[in-house]
Amino acid sequence: MMHQPTNPTGEAMALTHGAGGDCDSPLLLAIAEAFSDAGITVLRFNLAFRELKRPPGPSTGAKDRDSIRQALERLRKETKGPLYVAGQSYGGRQASMLAAEDPECASALALFSYPLHAPGKTQLRTEHFPGIRKPTLFIHGPRDPFGNSEELEIARKLIPAPTAIHEVPKAGHDLLRGRFEMGPVVSALRALVALAGVTLSAQTLHKLPATPQTVVVGYYSAAAPPALRIKSGDTVEIETVSGNGKRLEAAGAKSVPRSLFEINEKVTDKGPGGHILTGPVFVEGAEPGDTLEVRMVKIDLAVPFAYNAFRPGAGFLPDDFPYSRFKVIPLDRARMVANFGPGIEIPLHPFFGSMGVAPPEGMGRLSSTAPWYHAGNMDNKELVAGTTLFIPVQATGALFEVGDAHAGQGNGEVDITALETSLNGTFQFIVRKDMHLKWPRAETPTHYITMGFHEDLTEATTLAVRDMIEFLVTEKHLTRDDAYMLTSVAADLSISQLVDTKKGVHALIAKNIFLAR
Repeated sequence: MMHQPTNPTGEAMALTHGAGGDCDSPLLLAIAEAFSDAGITVLRFNLAFRELKRPPGPSTGAKDRDSIRQALERLRKETKGPLYVAGQSYGGRQASMLAAEDPECASALALFSYPLHAPGKTQLRTEHFPGIRKPTLFIHGPRDPFGNSEELEIARKLIPAPTAIHEVPKAGHDLLRGRFEMGPVVSALRALVALAGVTLSAQTLHKLPATPQTVVVGYYSAAAPPALRIKSGDTVEIETVSGNGKRLEAAGAKSVPRSLFEINEKVTDKGPGGHILTGPVFVEGAEPGDTLEVRMVKIDLAVPFAYNAFRPGAGFLPDDFPYSRFKVIPLDRARMVANFGPGIEIPLHPFFGSMGVAPPEGMGRLSSTAPWYHAGNMDNKELVAGTTLFIPVQATGALFEVGDAHAGQGNGEVDITALETSLNGTFQFIVRKDMHLKWPRAETPTHYITMGFHEDLTEATTLAVRDMIEFLVTEKHLTRDDAYMLTSVAADLSISQLVDTKKGVHALIAKNIFLAR
């Protein structure tokens, strides 16, 4: 059975069943629907033993692996992007054995309830694991009698490729009996694949460097000429730079990008804000009323330093600090920490402070300083690699811009800057004709996020809470009363920033509270 997504990304998955089921099992149906909703073509199929009407085992193993190989070959003819092979229990074991025999058969593996051993046994069946050369995600219940969490942790280290374990709380071998939310599984697989450097787009991989010709300084505008034109589903590696090159060098920063000096010198059409934003990226097919889905596949630190600064009249406490300070902060990219000062190390969590689209035609320039319904300068530190941002499109082509790179930030960003740095990001862009939003939203591997922006902090909070209620009503099918109650008992509200004219508040609700149906 082929599941064709409404908005295909080019990714595809061959999905098969365990020894006691077939391709119509409730778990496989739930998996297929979730991955298809995420834009992935899914082929759900029976193994050979089911067609032969024989019990699975050594006598059918080779034919069962042939079934998986044939499914992958079929998908390869229909899609051009990464191929995932996924299986439940026995099907996952056969998929992993095929991957060990033929390491190039698939781009990654998703193994649901992997049977490390028979119940009551202790001998692990992992002889073939060292032959698996592709990213492998294990989806596991801690009560699984076929292998506990400690055994799985030991076993995955035998695989010489990126691996991860997604644990389903309270589940045993039957994952549907636990707190099984499919969305985080999709995100976890994509994050693992991105870590391994597999391109997620079936279309073209573009590169957009930061140069005087490919940036704007200080604004979002529908009149800004595109720096790049792409198709929905394409992936773009985007370079960003921040700050003033001469000031950074004078303060002792090393390896300041040469492109930053050129941008500082040659870009004279600036404002009303001050951020250097790479773009715009014109996405074909994006029209007002659509939603632009922005997948943050990968974010890399581009330089070994960050800086922090405050100035008179800015920040949350301008009367307390009516003067300027500028501090260069070395970054240890190997250990992913910032050396703020003697005895102070800050863990790094790189993200882009500003990501947004153009406002409607006729509005002119929106300052890069304040976030709004176009997204923009959100300064939301939750938006790290592996996150997906959803932005309501306001102008033809969306005209996405990104910058204000941060190596890390405290909620509030009280002195008006974070760990300002230069980052390189890999983004995949999807035009969503089926999604119609009023405000930006986001989804991390573990949480759903809504946001509110307003000059008044209470009003910003009101917007974030109202949109969380709207999300729960439309996406989780709760009544408005239940959505309000659930937001009160399960959602967390955080101040994104207090200093960007319009203050930002975001609401987070954990995915794992929503059980699979």
